[in-house]
Amino acid sequence: MSYKPAWSTLTLGTCASARNWTTSSKCINYWIEAYKKTGTEECLDQFANTFDAAGKIKEDAFYNSIDDADLRQGLDYTVDGQGRVVAGSNSRLRKWSEY
Repeated sequence: MSYKPAWSTLTLGTCASARNWTTSSKCINYWIEAYKKTGTEECLDQFANTFDAAGKIKEDAFYNSIDDADLRQGLDYTVDGQGRVVAGSNSRLRKWSEY
């Protein structure tokens, strides 16, 4: 799965290694800067794919892509500089979908 390489760049503070895994580095840049500005860090523990649905494969003169739907879950939270949870939960699993 491409999720982990793409979002691990938030910790590294650079989008260079995410560009091969995502369609928009501008989105990742936005979040990197937002976390730096507020002195917080996004945490994702106990991450798991709960369902992967294969989608369409598209090819054109410029791109090859695969569109799919995935269901995921994990502990999704934000901590401040002292490690205190300021958003989300480090004890309650959150479920979400990605396309």
